[in-house]
Amino acid sequence: MASNGNNDIVAEVTTAFEQDVLEDHRSHLNRAEEQMFGKCSRRFHAMFREALDDPSHADDKALFVEHGTRNLSMVSSEVAAWSLISSGKTADHLEIEDLNELGLSVALENEFTGFIRQMKSFITNGDVSMPQDLITDYKAIKTDEEFEATAETTRAAVEHAIATSRTWGASRASGGRGDAASGASDGGAQEDKEE
Repeated sequence: MASNGNNDIVAEVTTAFEQDVLEDHRSHLNRAEEQMFGKCSRRFHAMFREALDDPSHADDKALFVEHGTRNLSMVSSEVAAWSLISSGKTADHLEIEDLNELGLSVALENEFTGFIRQMKSFITNGDVSMPQDLITDYKAIKTDEEFEATAETTRAAVEHAIATSRTWGASRASGGRGDAASGASDGGAQEDKEE
């Protein structure tokens, strides 16, 4: 049961977000670059799942699963935020102003909007950050060989993400960290509206 929950945590919302929202919204950008970003992001998620399934990360996996049973979207948004910055993007890439043009249902649009706000909050609050040497510049990758050459950088980024998240363990397990991030993101959205 825990394993299934973990699979949902790292895949359910993030996959739809990356494939159906970010890709469509940014169709005006260089398609080859965006396809490479998607490839880097999918690799991060795959390596993240692989790392959590390793016995050495059993305690870390338990924390993600425990919090995911209470707030799947929050945990998914955290992992997606790690993937975003490790693949060379920033919180500025999370500005989606024309979400209604994608023809989503109101419920799904609200879900995506909340998901994006959560991701942005994790990054702008400094909860999710990545050392420069662990960031893969997706724009600089032009060939499959160059992509493969960055695999160990992504693996190191995954380990950094898990280690950093570990410091939030007690707060995540109690639900406090997620509540704080959610509140901050809502506040940020309100400030944007006021401006």
